Amino acid sequence: MKNKWFLGEVSVGYRRTAIDDSLVKTQIRNSEHAEKFFRKIFPEEVMEHHEEMWIGYLNTNNRPIGFMQLSKGNTNSTVVGVKALVQGAVMCNSSAVIMMHNHPSGNSTPTEADISLTRRVRQGLELFDIKLVDHIVLTMDSYTSMAEEGLM
Repeated sequence: MKNKWFLGEVSVGYRRTAIDDSLVKTQIRNSEHAEKFFRKIFPEEVMEHHEEMWIGYLNTNNRPIGFMQLSKGNTNSTVVGVKALVQGAVMCNSSAVIMMHNHPSGNSTPTEADISLTRRVRQGLELFDIKLVDHIVLTMDSYTSMAEEGLM
């Protein structure tokens, strides 16, 4: 009797979601625009509860073409897979990416782990000619742009 082998069929998903017109028409030119974009899609009720990593995918004009919640963690960390982030960027044919995660502590200063992850993501995206525009660390009443701080 021969063994039966199975091979998985790959299926790529990209679902369009009805969303506020102002998000789609927004051109993200700086960290303030990025912060406003993420505040509109990030669930405020979890801001001070646990960390989440969200990704904004942009076209060549830095207009949003997609977004996704990449990970959900605990009170002081979240696990982020670089492969999944890059895969999402390739799936929606984005030209640029903005990362955002929250710090429930209220301190928007990026950690060493944040900085290291950002650099790894930037390198991964560069292999596909996709630009990492910024990594925003968001709190309830403030934010830090890693690009503006020179931490990318």
